[in-house]
Amino acid sequence: LKGDGKIDPKKKGMGKRDKKETAAERLTRSLTPAAARLCIDSHGNHVIQRILLKLPYQYSQFVFEAVANSVGDVARHRHGCCVIQRCLDSPPSTARSNLVRKIVEKSLELMQDAYGNYVVQYVLDVCSDEDVHSVCESVVSKVSLLAIQKFSSNVMEKCLERCTDRVREMYLEELSDQERIRELMMDPFGNYVIQRALAVASHTQALKLVDAMRPHLMSSSGGGIRNTAGGRRILAKIERRFPHFNINEEGSIERAIHRKGATHQETPSVMNTPPQRGNRRGQKKTGAKDLQYQQQYREFPQVPQEPETSDANYFMMNGDKVNYDHL
Repeated sequence: LKGDGKIDPKKKGMGKRDKKETAAERLTRSLTPAAARLCIDSHGNHVIQRILLKLPYQYSQFVFEAVANSVGDVARHRHGCCVIQRCLDSPPSTARSNLVRKIVEKSLELMQDAYGNYVVQYVLDVCSDEDVHSVCESVVSKVSLLAIQKFSSNVMEKCLERCTDRVREMYLEELSDQERIRELMMDPFGNYVIQRALAVASHTQALKLVDAMRPHLMSSSGGGIRNTAGGRRILAKIERRFPHFNINEEGSIERAIHRKGATHQETPSVMNTPPQRGNRRGQKKTGAKDLQYQQQYREFPQVPQEPETSDANYFMMNGDKVNYDHL
């Protein structure tokens, strides 16, 4: 009020503007102090994810900042890893770039965790090539150790697919080490990394890797590796890559691979299995009753059922439909 009792026009309506705080602003102001704790709460994480999906960046920025400051704790939690994946699904922004940088800095630590490895894999899937390159380079000279661990072995398979040719050459050089290759082949997790390496390696790299494994796969000095589940899978992968591979062939690896007509004493792979012949009597003639059934089922085709997945990365979620019944 002025001295004459009139309302100052400059301050007129300030109280009304203060009361016009939007619901989004009120929600942001109320949840900011407890954002990190809500990310790992069994109920609060649903609220945080809905904010990331529905509200504009100016009202969801506080989530990125809270997660970035506590990325080690949030990423290693079963609910927190899902929140971080929703953050990475958002459009590029300064807060998102800062969060990715924090994850990359702790990638070596997170990829060995039961839930943190899903965050690192998600970075390899959706982030820029520069961020992917940083993660792949952080594990150079540690491939053999990470390949035999349950959680980091999944990340190593993803790194083999997404890394550059130069980094992949360093990976294959380490995997082809004669002192470590036997342990990797026998390991229940390392043998999957070897299989992935065979699939993505160049011809020269694959030859070197197979040459390193050949002494351990031969019947005279294999020590039973061929009879293990991992050994059979590796041998099948080799035969799929090199159909004429003969494990007992003496001499250079090129001779063992390029020799045609070699006799295989091992269990044949799927590609080497001869096609099944039909009935010698020919196909059964179709009668009138069979034609009637065909007409009936042609009008009502059966919808094929989706096979049940056994993917270990079942925590990787996409879209709005998020199910936490398994958590």
